[in-house]
Amino acid sequence: MAYSPMAQGLLTGKYGAPGSDAAGVSPGGPRGAIFTDERRTAVAALVGAMREVGAAHGDKTPAQVAVNYCMSKGTVPIPGAKVGW
Repeated sequence: MAYSPMAQGLLTGKYGAPGSDAAGVSPGGPRGAIFTDERRTAVAALVGAMREVGAAHGDKTPAQVAVNYCMSKGTVPIPGAKVGW
């Protein structure tokens, strides 16, 4: 079972590194304290590669690539869900 296949949202591409299009976006609550500029910068290259993989496979999102990667390794990913009110 793959817990947190998107690293608490870090691999979705929504929270960008400083200087990126999504640089001003940061999560609220407890995750806001752990999504530092350094952490977002550290995964920026990975998220970029995930965007390239997604583009090569029918314009998939980084989140879809992350879940598919987990499934290809034989796990059952359990992504979080939220209601978009």
